[in-house]
Amino acid sequence: MNRLNPLHILVTLLLITMFSFYLISNKKQIIKEEAKQKNLFKEQVFLYKDLKKSWYNQKEVRKQINFILNDSKLSNMNVSKKFEKTSVKITLNFGNKKMVNYFVNKLLNKKLRIKNLSITSTQVFVEVALR
Repeated sequence: MNRLNPLHILVTLLLITMFSFYLISNKKQIIKEEAKQKNLFKEQVFLYKDLKKSWYNQKEVRKQINFILNDSKLSNMNVSKKFEKTSVKITLNFGNKKMVNYFVNKLLNKKLRIKNLSITSTQVFVEVALR
């Protein structure tokens, strides 16, 4: 009874190695999943960065506003625009509702952050954020 059977020792060592291989394979799967999540997060960061760059670019916002206001259908309307540090305030006076609808559609189809939009039958007041 004082002696240990070598077969018991071998079986115990074999069980310990099998269990450790099982734990290692589980850890590998967890690490692979975390790597996939990290790559997905990086892609989302780059996408967010690109969107932020296009939405917060002051030159691009000014260019889009000038493009809308220089439209041939809107050129004969009474337009007043006031550029401030953080926003652009645009007031347009129209003669008919079709032109109001045309302008609002043009404005809303652009990538602009609109702070305030007030529409009446003959006038539109818009405040667009620059920053």
